[in-house]
Amino acid sequence: MATKKEVSAVERFNLLYKDSFEKVCRFAGFYVRNRQVAEDITMDAFLKLFEVMKQEVVENGQALLVTMVKHRALDYLRSQMRREDSEGDWRYGWRTWRAVTPVSCFRKKSERWWPIRSGYYRNRPGGCL
Repeated sequence: MATKKEVSAVERFNLLYKDSFEKVCRFAGFYVRNRQVAEDITMDAFLKLFEVMKQEVVENGQALLVTMVKHRALDYLRSQMRREDSEGDWRYGWRTWRAVTPVSCFRKKSERWWPIRSGYYRNRPGGCL
């Protein structure tokens, strides 16, 4: 039988998941520029957050989630750079990286923007990005 603290943590996690999944996934997409990878990073971060929320009280879950997603996305880009460096392909250069703020990604659901290499933006339909 679940204790009151566990049920409360699960309920808080469910609300955070429903409210934030698409926004956080879009945020990850601004870094990795790949929808599937962004969704994978987001799901991994949500799983880790769920484990943390079961053990302790998290006051600002969305801030922790965004931080975890950012670090996972940067780790993914570093691993891509290492892999491509060994293969001689510099598709992801350090100069193409730019800072992304969560505020720029947490727009209304209907406004979906996808970064492209040249630095300009275009509307991309469908998915979390």
